[in-house]
Amino acid sequence: MGYILADEGSTNWIAQQVLRDFLTDAMPQGFREKLIGKFNLDRKIILEKLYNSPNPNLFLTSFADFFYENKNEHYLASIIKKGLETYINTYILPLLDQYPDAQIGLTGSVAYNVPWIG
Repeated sequence: MGYILADEGSTNWIAQQVLRDFLTDAMPQGFREKLIGKFNLDRKIILEKLYNSPNPNLFLTSFADFFYENKNEHYLASIIKKGLETYINTYILPLLDQYPDAQIGLTGSVAYNVPWIG
């Protein structure tokens, strides 16, 4: 279904969660400071990139390296885990119920870089 409807656990999805938390002051201050230091973000920039640029998905994926570098931060690790659990429970497990002998493969930067997936 793609990154708009069914992309839980992807870099796009993780970025959506992080930016939502940024905009609502729901992330730890230390992580917020790292994010601002790396990307010089503020509310206006985020909303402009998401709602007025032709490719908001490129803005969301621009956080991939930062997420990789900070994947062991408790805040970010919990978001990654939640996304992957949601994806697996929503899409993978029902498929395995229907096709119990099927082999499942995951692709993408998150699947590649999260060691407990394999």
